[in-house]
Amino acid sequence: MDLLLWITISFILIGLVVLTSMKKGMESKLAFIKSNTEDEESST
Repeated sequence: MDLLLWITISFILIGLVVLTSMKKGMESKLAFIKSNTEDEESST
């Protein structure tokens, strides 16, 4: 029973870490895309 509890807790923590890293990756991609579209708009 104790092992099952630790497996569950570690699974949830790993999931949170993966979600936060994906969020940071998406934010950096979004900032990159926004800067590219602003550069294209200013050049035209």
